[in-house]
Amino acid sequence: LQFNIGVEAIAFFTPDGVTLASWGNVNAIKEADKLLDNAIRQVKATERPKTVLNCQLICQHYVLVPVLSDGHFSNIILLGTTLAETIVNFKKIATTDIGILTELDTPALATNANERSLPRWKAKIVALTNADVLQDVLKNVADKTSLDEALKNGVASSIESNAYKIWLYPLRELADSGSGYFVTIENMSERLYVIREVGQKTIVIGIFGFLVSEAIILAILWVPLSRLKRTAMALPLLAQSKFDSVRANIGRSK
Repeated sequence: LQFNIGVEAIAFFTPDGVTLASWGNVNAIKEADKLLDNAIRQVKATERPKTVLNCQLICQHYVLVPVLSDGHFSNIILLGTTLAETIVNFKKIATTDIGILTELDTPALATNANERSLPRWKAKIVALTNADVLQDVLKNVADKTSLDEALKNGVASSIESNAYKIWLYPLRELADSGSGYFVTIENMSERLYVIREVGQKTIVIGIFGFLVSEAIILAILWVPLSRLKRTAMALPLLAQSKFDSVRANIGRSK
């Protein structure tokens, strides 16, 4: 299981939550004991599997499955894996960067204050692809934008020559439990460059087309307008009875 699907922890529980056996990252299971105790009670009550996300320090994904013996509910098996590998694999097949933020209360925020903490959002970055660049992007966004606004509408941010679009999703919406946020960060720079380039080409083509059309109209109307001009200049000569001059001007306009 560890090599095939990345399982890092396995445990067996009685319906009352007593641990029968455990293997792997036992410390991570102990850190999530409150979440798991509540999940075990729900599995016992519903006899249905339940998922749990625990991102207090590192993000662990747990699945609790009821075990039936002779058609009756007897025990609960827990499988746990870290989301780190999932995040890395996602980055390999997608252009969007992703990460996970955990919620921290005020005392925990003061204790864990470092380059990965986001004080205004009361959160901490626990996993992030392309972290060398995007960690500063997240910190800049968190300093300027409220968490409620980021959750509702997403955030657009420009740093140096790069433009980013950031979306946050509460982990509790992605799993039965979990305190934190799933974040996606898309670099929009190339897309915006293409849009600007297409816009500039459209403007240039439009101006060129306008000039060409004006030139064609001018070429079409030049001769008739010239004739009309000479005719207009000859009309005063008629009042002066200078018929020879009028015939000369009209003759040149033919």
